[in-house]
Amino acid sequence: MIVIFVLTKSTLGRDLGDHFIASYITLIIYLASIKVVNDSLFFKKSNIIKAAEKYSKSSLSESQKDAILNQLCRVMKNEEYFANNMASLPQLSKKIGYVSHHVSQVINERLGKSFFEWMAELRVEKAKELLSQNENQNITIEELAERVGYNSKSSFNKAFKKHTSQTPTQFKNSL
Repeated sequence: MIVIFVLTKSTLGRDLGDHFIASYITLIIYLASIKVVNDSLFFKKSNIIKAAEKYSKSSLSESQKDAILNQLCRVMKNEEYFANNMASLPQLSKKIGYVSHHVSQVINERLGKSFFEWMAELRVEKAKELLSQNENQNITIEELAERVGYNSKSSFNKAFKKHTSQTPTQFKNSL
């Protein structure tokens, strides 16, 4: 700041360079803010790390977690549990024979998302698959939403756009 003041005073005479000094201070504050935000662990922690910290005192062993995850994937893939519009974490837990907080823990830790985020992701992937099939070219968006487990078109559109950055209609037209 002293250098700015001296240079301004020597070249501009009566001007004290207050606008240059203000610009310099603003730049310093801006750069310091960027550094603080970039170095902050708050923005760097992933969902998986947060889940691991949350469940650090869990009684589940790694092999139990693997078993739960395998059963979850089997039920979702083979039985397409996600397509049930009444699907819930307690029902899914009962179906695979574990308590719901353990199932939730495995989904959070191993997949890095919540039960509802996982369900939405699976439903959107199934919808994309259905839209890609020739025999489903005349399917309505409402019917598609119902087939993959949504009760309303608006919820389906919102989830689809979140996962694909397109509406189902845009996706269908782009095929």
